[in-house]
Amino acid sequence: MVLRITSSVAANAPYTDGASRIIVTDPYVRKPHQIRTMMEFVEMVVCRKQPEDQVAIHLVTYPNDGEIQKQRDLLDSISEACTGTGVDFTWAFDTSGTAHARDVVTDTGWKIVLDRGLDIFQAPMRREGFNLGDRLQEHRMAKGFYVTYVRQ
Repeated sequence: MVLRITSSVAANAPYTDGASRIIVTDPYVRKPHQIRTMMEFVEMVVCRKQPEDQVAIHLVTYPNDGEIQKQRDLLDSISEACTGTGVDFTWAFDTSGTAHARDVVTDTGWKIVLDRGLDIFQAPMRREGFNLGDRLQEHRMAKGFYVTYVRQ
């Protein structure tokens, strides 16, 4: 079943407000469109935080066999893009092969359990950049998924 959602950014936004540390665990932030969704999560935090606040976002994911260097370069690009924003983005590969859970945990007591992780959207349609879904999550087709918000 294909769903249209308002936006994963809007759904997670209030639960990250006020956090100074956010840990995203998602073994499937591997492909460019998945990394783009991670970037959009970071953008949401940058836009919603107070100018004087400092927020550390740490991603734990798996390496993309065969394209590890491209994955590293794209994740490093997110880190570089955060310079001067008050957000420090770091990432690490989990090489244990045992992690499967996908969640976002904040130091404000929220745990957001993500059924499909950040990869809730269908792969983007290529229209040479002239697709609203390339810029607005509201116009992307989503896979079936659920999100559970837990106050710890």
